[in-house]
Amino acid sequence: MTFASVCKLAFWLFAVPVPAGLLFTGLLPENRRTPGVVFLCGMLVQFTLFEVIAVPCMLATVWFPFHYTYQFFLAGMAALCAAGFVVTMRRFHYKKTVVRLPERTADAETSILWCLFAAAVLFQIVMAVTHTSFDGDDTYYVAQSLIAQQTDRMYTILPYTGQTSRLDVRHALAAIPMWEAFVARFAGVHATVFAHTASPVFFIPFFYLVYGLLGSALLKEKKEMLPVFLIIVCFFQMFGNVSIYTPETFFLTRTWQGKAVMAGTVIPLTFWIFTWLFGQYGKQGISADTSPGGGAERVTRVQSAFPWVLLGLCGVLSGVCTSIGIFLGACLNALLVLLLALYAKQPRCILYGALATLPEVCYLVLYVVLRNNIPFR
Repeated sequence: MTFASVCKLAFWLFAVPVPAGLLFTGLLPENRRTPGVVFLCGMLVQFTLFEVIAVPCMLATVWFPFHYTYQFFLAGMAALCAAGFVVTMRRFHYKKTVVRLPERTADAETSILWCLFAAAVLFQIVMAVTHTSFDGDDTYYVAQSLIAQQTDRMYTILPYTGQTSRLDVRHALAAIPMWEAFVARFAGVHATVFAHTASPVFFIPFFYLVYGLLGSALLKEKKEMLPVFLIIVCFFQMFGNVSIYTPETFFLTRTWQGKAVMAGTVIPLTFWIFTWLFGQYGKQGISADTSPGGGAERVTRVQSAFPWVLLGLCGVLSGVCTSIGIFLGACLNALLVLLLALYAKQPRCILYGALATLPEVCYLVLYVVLRNNIPFR
């Protein structure tokens, strides 16, 4: 990869999600407007936008759907980033909190633990890049990314033979290989190089960002124990290769695959969102300013609804990763929503959970319709 390609990859993967996430800072409670949460919101919006654009493009046209996906998605992200900058400037103008930086600790022991965690993550990234693992899935998923990058076709060419086929419905709705093809074309690198070399540099820290948010929510007031929690997670990941099918194996050897993103990001992210909801509904209702006009009350109620929005975006991400992820994600949501309703003694939580699960329902309906009408090989 050239220096320009590395700069483009860093720009798209690490810089672009920030302004897209800043667009939603007004919907976040002030104590959750951290850089990690903002970046996470930006990535969820990016994956959702790509899915919403890519699926209609591949269904609407057989010829060159990736070309249209690339153009529309690039324009959509540019619009989101521009809107994020405008919203941020307005918040600065009115002296409102945009991002709350984490408090620094002067504890030497905690600083050493954070350094150990950073070293463990860096070690995993270096090993994932320098000891690239190839498996049978490369012949399909990475090949589909490369086909899209070079021919502008999406799931209508058999990677095993190169023959033209009907839309492969079994894999088409899980668009993460197409997203990887987009990033590879944007940066000017080979899709295989991105999948096996560049993607671990992004996805491994992204995974640990989600684990960090989950650990912070679980530890609550004992934030000094967060690096210990993350170091334990690191060791589980590094020594969890007891078979070729464990989440830990996918995490480090198949980082670029949707199943790895599903296990490493979507599931812990779902639990983090529900820790947010359990804490919110455990406070016996929504605290609001009841002053005339009710402006503060409306803002608070909008902020209280935002975790349900994140849950819906998380459901879209599960579909971007893998088709089976939609079913697993919906089942996990249903179980946790039921527990939340019983815990909070508020049946309306079931309604909110049903609305947040609508993306999974739409995905399943579309999958069944396509599966029954479009044969695939």
